[in-house]
Amino acid sequence: EFQILLLFFMVVCSRGSPIIVQDNTGRPFKCQVNHTHGIIPTSVHALRPEDVKVVAAIGDSLSAGMGIYSSSLLTIFLQYRGHSFTMGGADPLSTHATMPSILKMFNEQLIGYSTGISGPDGVNAHLNVAVVGDKAEDMPMQARKLVARMKQQKNINFEKDWKVVNLFIGGNDICDYCKDPARHSPANYKKHIMEALDYLQASMPRTFVNLMEVVDASNVNELAEQGLKCKALLSTFWCKCPASRPQSESHAYVMDLQQAARDIVADDRYDTKEDFTVVLQPFFQKTQPPRIKPGQIDMDYLAPDCFHFSAKAHAEAGVALWNNMLQPVGSKDVEWKINQPIACPTEEKPFLCTKKNC
Repeated sequence: EFQILLLFFMVVCSRGSPIIVQDNTGRPFKCQVNHTHGIIPTSVHALRPEDVKVVAAIGDSLSAGMGIYSSSLLTIFLQYRGHSFTMGGADPLSTHATMPSILKMFNEQLIGYSTGISGPDGVNAHLNVAVVGDKAEDMPMQARKLVARMKQQKNINFEKDWKVVNLFIGGNDICDYCKDPARHSPANYKKHIMEALDYLQASMPRTFVNLMEVVDASNVNELAEQGLKCKALLSTFWCKCPASRPQSESHAYVMDLQQAARDIVADDRYDTKEDFTVVLQPFFQKTQPPRIKPGQIDMDYLAPDCFHFSAKAHAEAGVALWNNMLQPVGSKDVEWKINQPIACPTEEKPFLCTKKNC
C-alpha cells in the first residue's frame, strides 16, 4: 500500500516529463599542479593530492547522489552517483564540482569515482558502495563490502596505492531517531562508525579517511513550510521525526551526533599506523540552507523532494570537503560558503592535513 500511495503522490505532484537538465555547477581551478609525482610517500602524514590513486565512499543517499538532477518527483529515486559531492567523477571540474573532480586535476590517473546513474552494485558505481536509506548501523557492513570490492579490482595495487575513503552518514538516523531512541542513540551512532573505521584500519593500508559531521536536518520543519508539496513529503515520507518534533529537540540530537563524530577522532585510536589516519571534516557543522531572504529558503539547492541536495548543493559541498582536507586540524571551516574558491596546496603545506603535518 505504501508503494502504491507513494507512486500516486509522485505522479500527481510531478510536473512535466522526467527530463534531465544539467546546469553548470563547475568551478575555476587556479592551483599549480606537479604531475611528476616524485617519490611516493610511505607516511599518510606526507600524502600529497597527486599521490592519491584511489577514491572510495561509504554512506547514504547523499553519497549515492539521489535526485541530484531530477526534474520532478518521477525521477527522484535515480541515483546520480557520478555527480555526488563525495564520489562524482562523471564530468570535469569545469562542468560540475565534486571532491573527486578536484582531485583528478592533481592526478589524472585517479580511479574509483562514480561515473553515472547507478545503484551501489551497478556498473557506474565503482567504489561508491553508499546505500540509499542506510544508517550508522550499516557502516560496518559497507566497510567490509568496500574492502572486498577494492581487492577485486585488477587496476588497484591494494598494498601500495594510496586511497581516500569518504564516510558520511547520519541523515537517516536523524529522520528516524524518535521511532527508536535507544537504537539510534548517539552512543550507538559512535559505536557503529568506530566499528567500520576499526575494520578499515585493520584491513586497508595506505588510507586517508574523511569522516564528515552530519548535516543539520533539524530544519526540516522550516523546509516543510516552503509549500504544500514539501510539507506532505517531509511529514509523511522522507523525514518524519524532525517534521513532527520540536526543532529544538531535533537540533539537540544533531548536535549530539556531531559531537560523537568529534569524539571518535579526539584521541590517537586511528593514528597508530604510519599509513592510516582518520580526519574529521566539519564543513557541515553549521551549514544551513542558502536563503533568498529571511524565512525563504533557496529551493534551487534542493531536489524536487525538498530534502536531498540538488547539483548546486553537491557542488558547494564538494568544494567545502576539498577545502577542509587542506585546512589544519582545529582550524577548518565549519560551514560552506556559496561560490567559495578551490583551495590549493602550497609549497610550505603541500599535504592533505592530518594532526601531525598542518
